[in-house]
Amino acid sequence: MILRRNGAYTGTMAGQPLGFKAVSNRIGSIDLSWTTVPEDTAYAALRILRRDDRFPKDEYDGEVIYEGAGSSYTDEDLTPGATYYYRAFARSKDGVYQNSYCQTTGTVRTTQPLILKKVGDIVRIKENDAWQDYVVAQQGYPQRVGGGTLLLRRDIAGRRTMSSTMQNEYDNSMADTWLLGAFLPTLDSAVSAKIPTCQIPYTGGGEHASGYLERKVFLLSATEVGGVEEGMGKEGTRLDLFQTNTWRISNFQGSPYLWATRSPDTTTTNQFWMVNETGAFASKTVFTTCGMRPAFTLPGDEFVVDMEGNLQKA
Repeated sequence: MILRRNGAYTGTMAGQPLGFKAVSNRIGSIDLSWTTVPEDTAYAALRILRRDDRFPKDEYDGEVIYEGAGSSYTDEDLTPGATYYYRAFARSKDGVYQNSYCQTTGTVRTTQPLILKKVGDIVRIKENDAWQDYVVAQQGYPQRVGGGTLLLRRDIAGRRTMSSTMQNEYDNSMADTWLLGAFLPTLDSAVSAKIPTCQIPYTGGGEHASGYLERKVFLLSATEVGGVEEGMGKEGTRLDLFQTNTWRISNFQGSPYLWATRSPDTTTTNQFWMVNETGAFASKTVFTTCGMRPAFTLPGDEFVVDMEGNLQKA
């Protein structure tokens, strides 16, 4: 017999979980995890209560944030910097809660590692001492394992023609040299110093041979943006950001504007693939004035993002 408050309970009490812990990996949330004992035949579920002033006294003293048979839960919409007190109560199959102590605390992060930002999250980076919005395009680029956090400028950074010649060659084109020579130095020095050289898939001009380029800053390929039209070489794979077409539209001075990819139209010698004002692909000549959306990667574990979305070194 197990004493239970003011009465007696003659059933089998479920055991408390092991390794109950709370870790804040993201701004505004705490990840809770635990391990149940597989051979505990009395165990049915776990109830977790939360308070912001002290540990709950029993299974009714606080806000019930979770009740189920899982092994983890993310507590969201929390105050950054605040500490929360959690207590877990195992429930037996006949509905009785175990009340032995199983508790933990968690303090909510005020910054979040860049590597944990979700695809589509906005990150602000300084250009010429002014904050600019970038969007997380993929975690793991150019390869999933060991790759960096790929960031794409949300709005167009400037307008250029792709080339001064009639050949659709991205390597050393006007767009390519502008990105490396004029644009890159505008980035905050703490950021630019950490941008690695990426080996990006590339289709050359002329005979349109497939290969790779090594670049710190680059334009995305049509394939990466989700293009499958005839005349597009296979340059990498579709990025996570472009699994939907929402992010194809980009603004210049507040209005949607045509922007360029690095991909030549392989059915011609003088046209590149671009994304028009509606988010559709268009093949345009090399001397078309178009928008530039710079992309680059950063080591996601060396930077954090604060509550305003500003990027800073970890």
